[in-house]
Amino acid sequence: AISAATLAISATTLALATNQAAALARAAALALADGVAAIPRDGVQVVDGKSGAFVQCLRPGRDEATTSAAFGRRTIALQCCDSDGTCRRHLGSNDNDPATGCLARKSSAPAPYITVHTYGQAAAKCASLGKQLCDKTCRGSGCRYDSHPVYTRLPCVAPPPQSPPPLALQPPPPSPSSALSLRRTALDFSSTYSNDAWSTDPRLDGQGAWCAGIGATNAWMRWTFDDVYTIVKIETRGNRINNCCYTKSYRLVYSTDGVQWTEHPSTMQGNTAAYDSAASVQSIAPFFDARYVEVRPITWEAVSCMRVELYGHLNVSLKA
Repeated sequence: AISAATLAISATTLALATNQAAALARAAALALADGVAAIPRDGVQVVDGKSGAFVQCLRPGRDEATTSAAFGRRTIALQCCDSDGTCRRHLGSNDNDPATGCLARKSSAPAPYITVHTYGQAAAKCASLGKQLCDKTCRGSGCRYDSHPVYTRLPCVAPPPQSPPPLALQPPPPSPSSALSLRRTALDFSSTYSNDAWSTDPRLDGQGAWCAGIGATNAWMRWTFDDVYTIVKIETRGNRINNCCYTKSYRLVYSTDGVQWTEHPSTMQGNTAAYDSAASVQSIAPFFDARYVEVRPITWEAVSCMRVELYGHLNVSLKA
């Protein structure tokens, strides 16, 4: 038989556990109400408010005070989703009405264009409305937030490496590798210098180059392939027209499904001139598997222009 003393101890233990859980719940609720909701352990993505493309990863312990990202009008906008996934950038009216208007004010000059929120404040506001941060962009749903980066609840794919991984830990890719432009099924740009064909021709032997729009921030050129390929090398050149413009450095962002994106840890060295003789060929270490690859200029001469070829081979391991 269970003694009265044992029952008393069990009841006391249960009460303590219950009180502890309640205290933790109250602390979490207070933290959320104060706008200091913690960034999740795996981080969260900030995405392009129009296309939904990856812009930046917010990391716990580093980005609690972050309110801007390198896209468009830069200030990160707030959008909330219902439990069924319905996107909301306002509560009924596409204006600044405090009760029914835009969640972070309708975007308008001057900067910062909208009401500034940290991730914690954004999560708290959505929670106070009985909603949550979205797992997508709410494109075209008002408040001019298509021109802003937006908060999401999407986790980042992988934590940023502390240092480039040792090459010895990654086996060499199978060979031979070949130019992948023939395997490309789509080519998209965040912006272009003009509507002329020369401004959207990134072929190495093309007549122009891809040139981003004047003043464009976080510009990108996205390659979509017909399958998943192991990407091992990249070659870049500047604008062939007038040899005027070229990209000095850039980053690579990639995905196998178009949803989860990873930023390559290396900053790639671009060109020192626009001439064909100044072509830059870079081995990619570590190499990666992707169906989607974005090339994102960082520094450039005059205008960010690039002719590009990616090299690799079909990832046969994913076919097993």
